[in-house]
Order: sequence, then structure tokens, then C-alpha cells
Amino acid sequence: MSCRSALLISCLFFLSFFQAVTALPASELTNAERFKRGLGPKVPSRRFNATATGQPLSKRSVGPSKLYLQASPASAPPKRSLDRREATPHNTESFVYYDDSNGVFALTINPGLAVSFKVQGSGSNQVILTPIDGTTFANECFIYSGSQTPAMEIDAEGGPSTCGFTPGTDYDQTVAESQNDQIQAPIWNVPENVPGPASINFHNHDGTTTNPSWFVYDTYEPDRFDQLGAALKASHFGANGAVTELTLTWVNQLPG
Repeated sequence: MSCRSALLISCLFFLSFFQAVTALPASELTNAERFKRGLGPKVPSRRFNATATGQPLSKRSVGPSKLYLQASPASAPPKRSLDRREATPHNTESFVYYDDSNGVFALTINPGLAVSFKVQGSGSNQVILTPIDGTTFANECFIYSGSQTPAMEIDAEGGPSTCGFTPGTDYDQTVAESQNDQIQAPIWNVPENVPGPASINFHNHDGTTTNPSWFVYDTYEPDRFDQLGAALKASHFGANGAVTELTLTWVNQLPG
């Protein structure tokens, strides 16, 4: 075969190959082939919908379960210089734990120290149980200052009651009994879903109910002691140290 014949056969082969490729429908071309022809990229089989949303994160319905109490300052703490910005429950997220040296519930920034609370379900005026060192106690509020007859009211004689929290054994105390008791157990409100707000009903001796705010307060300075408390106002504690209003939330798991 002459060189001329071989060259002719090669040209015919490449021409037929080119025609076969160019004969492909545009829908079957790769993006590289489309770009060579001046075409745009292939349309994706599933278009992105910018308005579509994913499945919302559902909250967990509360049945008999183990929960924790997470706290955060109700308002932004004042700015301080970096060298003095010590993390405390007064300015950052914290958790309720049992301070065995003082026998009360307090706040810590270490989630590893948080205590768990056993709830039977959602509802109000519940007795919440807390296991401590192998024994289950009721989480009770005790009158800390102000009127020692339960009266968390502005015009209470002796000043409005304030309260702290301690483990106790009044598992079967009724609301009526608590109205004349310096220690109250059936006070806790648990929402239908968690995470959700934590609150209490303080039972006044006149049959009314007060829903106080949460606070962390220091009463034993210079030995810092971040105690959990509830009151109408921060000033009602009469504490020598810092008092900061908090938001308290029921959660079903701890960070980390």
C-alpha cells in the first residue's frame, strides 16, 4: 500500500469518528464535550430548591426521664478587660450541681459536676428527685431571707421571702402543706418538651402562688460560693457579694 493510500484511509477514519461524536444528542454529551461546542453545562437531574427546608430539629417529649438544669445570665454581663475576665456562673453558661460542703444546690461552669434530676413527666407543682451518693432526695426550696412565713410578695412583713435549694425528704408534701412550711417540695414546673424553660411555683401562706426569677448569689465572700436561688428581685437577697439573674433550662444531655 502506498503512503498516499494509507494517508487517505487515516483521514477517512478520523472523519467518520468525528461525525459519530458530533452526531451524539446534546443530552448525551459530557460537560467537557458541551463546552467544546459552546454549549452550557448539563442540567442537573435534581435542581436545588433554595426555599426548601430540612426536617426541623424536634424537641424530646418529656416522660419519666433524667434531666439536667442549665443556666445562663439573663442579660449580657458587663465588659471587662481580658486579663480580668474570669469565667463564672455570673457571666457564662453553668450547670446546677450539689455542693456537698455547704449542703445546697449551686452552680458550676464544669458540666462534669452537674447533677441529674428524675422527673415523672411534664406538669406543674412536681416533686423533683435527685440522686446523690446512692440516695434519692427531693429537690426542695428553703426560705433563705425575708419573711420566714412563706410570702414571696412585695408587701410581705419582714420583706419578700427568698429561697435557696437543698436536698430533702419531703417526697409526699402537698401544695397545701407547703403554704405554711419554710421548706417546699411540690414546686417544680416541667414543660412538655425539652430543652425547655425551668420554673417553680412558690406557695405563699395566703394561698397565692409566685413565679420568681432565678439568681446565682454569693453570700460567703471572700470564699466564693455560687448558690442557686429564687426571688422577686436581686436586691431581696441582701447578699454581700454578687447577685446575677439567670435563665434556667431543662436539658436532656450535657455538652461534650
